[in-house]
Amino acid sequence: MSNSAKVLVIDDEKLARANLRAFFEDMRYQVVEAANGREGLEVVSSENPDIVLTDLRMPVMDGLAFIAALREKWPDTPVIAISGAGTLKVAIEAVRIGAWDYVTKPVRESGELEVRVKRALEGARLLAENRRYYERLEEQVQEQTLEIRQSEERYRRLLSSVTSYVYTVTINNGQPVNTVHFAGCEALTGFTPEEFSVNSGLWWQIVYEEDRPVVNAISERILNSPGPLAIEHRLCHKNGLLRWIGNTLVPHRDNEGVLVSYDGIITDITERKEAEEKVRSLNADLEQRVADRTTELEQANRQLESFAFSISHDLRAPLRHICGFSRILAEDYRQQLEEKGKDYLKRIINGCDKMDKLIEAMLEFSRYSRQPINRMTVETNHLVREVFTEFETELSERQIELDIGNMLPCEADPTLLHQVYFNLLGNALKYTRKREVARVEIGSYQSDRETVYYVKDNGAGFDNEYAQRLFGVFQRLHRADEFEGTGVGLAIVQNIVQRHGGRVWAEAEPDIGATFYFVLPVVNNVGNV
Repeated sequence: MSNSAKVLVIDDEKLARANLRAFFEDMRYQVVEAANGREGLEVVSSENPDIVLTDLRMPVMDGLAFIAALREKWPDTPVIAISGAGTLKVAIEAVRIGAWDYVTKPVRESGELEVRVKRALEGARLLAENRRYYERLEEQVQEQTLEIRQSEERYRRLLSSVTSYVYTVTINNGQPVNTVHFAGCEALTGFTPEEFSVNSGLWWQIVYEEDRPVVNAISERILNSPGPLAIEHRLCHKNGLLRWIGNTLVPHRDNEGVLVSYDGIITDITERKEAEEKVRSLNADLEQRVADRTTELEQANRQLESFAFSISHDLRAPLRHICGFSRILAEDYRQQLEEKGKDYLKRIINGCDKMDKLIEAMLEFSRYSRQPINRMTVETNHLVREVFTEFETELSERQIELDIGNMLPCEADPTLLHQVYFNLLGNALKYTRKREVARVEIGSYQSDRETVYYVKDNGAGFDNEYAQRLFGVFQRLHRADEFEGTGVGLAIVQNIVQRHGGRVWAEAEPDIGATFYFVLPVVNNVGNV
């Protein structure tokens, strides 16, 4: 990667921009600056940088809003988020909405920043190269398709202008005794009618050796056939080249039905055969390219899931150190701390606990995303009742009306489907907690080739305008002090349902309740959707 790349640095702190400018200029990069996200978008439009480093907390337009806007208009421009102390959750959100990577302030290890920037630039180069490759491939496909059409047109013009090659075979006592080749044979075989007349075995000699058994078989069948027979085979032209011909045999019989002769009508189909072979070859090549690209995408998805898993896993060790030492301070040095210090320490511990829950949620999401699907027939009525037993304690302490309606069976992974119902029922019980009498209804119905399943409650509900936001990772429509949670449960539901080939959606009204639907495609008895 050449160091002529242009870097855009966005930070509302002038000193931070100056430090990053000095760092990148020492590496011989071009550097442009902006003080907030809005200025950053203007600079991207005018300067077209190769990579962007943006702070996350800025006035006017923060880093998350900038990244979202950048992804919409310049999706291939790599961006690295710079997070300050206490903004790790924001950094993770930045990666989720489109940042390629992130670093934390202060950037003490210049080598680490250099590696991340070079890795992002290399990724952008490969992405652009891949796009150009597929554009060239599409052009080649169009060119080859045009060539095939032109070849077929030439073939049609040839057929309309060239006289058919006709020959007649005389039969006596079921045996061929004479063959006459007429005009047109020289254009197709290279041999004149006279040459065929002098050499009675010439026709058999120019039939391609591998095709002789098929030609011999049809010659025997014509003796007993009431109508024409057709065959396609190859001939060796006088110039040594192989030609494909269509050979149609038309029998002639006397009044007693005895075969006395048959006419052969031959057409040169070489161009058509070559065009068909080109189409087959092109289709095979395209299928292989699609298969290769699919493999690449599957590998990229696995790497992305592994990346998310690694980030979550690697964050736990330093977080546990922070939490552990904070608890030691709170327990062993409590008497030496002022009230303000105790309050700060309490906030640190609470923040660590919250972050630990978020990390656990990310790990759980990653686990369900990678778990293989083992389809089998699932009795959903039995599965739902099993899930309810896991909420026995809460059910016994509250007044809850449960209505389990008609539950149609389905073809799904029972473990993953169990998690779908566990998350949906858990949500229903949580958001009906403030109701004196909570009502939860579970059922299903058939719609075309889909089975629709639903979980309905009379809980807090929400504005239906924001329904799709519910299924994003860490997306919540209620405050944490109202209802606890991490915002991952419904994302897991959507991931599992979509991996089964279905879809999920929600309908609700504020303070009335919510209904969550999901559909699974009908699977036939051989396992095909």
